[in-house]
Amino acid sequence: RQDLRKHDISAGRSINLALANRGIKPLKQMGLMPEIEKLIIPMRGRMVHLEDGSQQLQPYGTSDKDVIYSISRGDLNKLLLDKAEETGLVDCVFEQPLKAVDLIDQSLTFTNQIEAVKYKRLIGADGANSIIRASIVDHLNASESIEPLAHSYKELCIPSKGGDFQL
Repeated sequence: RQDLRKHDISAGRSINLALANRGIKPLKQMGLMPEIEKLIIPMRGRMVHLEDGSQQLQPYGTSDKDVIYSISRGDLNKLLLDKAEETGLVDCVFEQPLKAVDLIDQSLTFTNQIEAVKYKRLIGADGANSIIRASIVDHLNASESIEPLAHSYKELCIPSKGGDFQL
């Protein structure tokens, strides 16, 4: 895929991420929370809209402090890519389709390269139909089960109006 920091990439089916304590802890450990805090919106619960027009808030916890946060996946990914590259320890390469993974030799082969590329650590974030996952399954002589969801998805963007909910 293209570098989402340099190209306008549609969010597609990627809804906002709900960021809870288990995600916040490593972001704090990395010192990223001051920048992350500019991107998050607290969510105190789920608003259910009933057929009679009334609304019912289903809180995420038992006190006002019990919240999770909404964050744009794209914005979070951009920030994490920037921070990873700033370390000087990570190379981010885009638009290079992966052809094969050799877990024994720790090398990757891309469709447009002749020589394999060595790696020390490999993070499999290649999505559906993952070549990395297939290589791990094959290497471990394991099995996997993929079950597509039977329902559809539609994202609606309903921005606030004057700082208040429109629904």
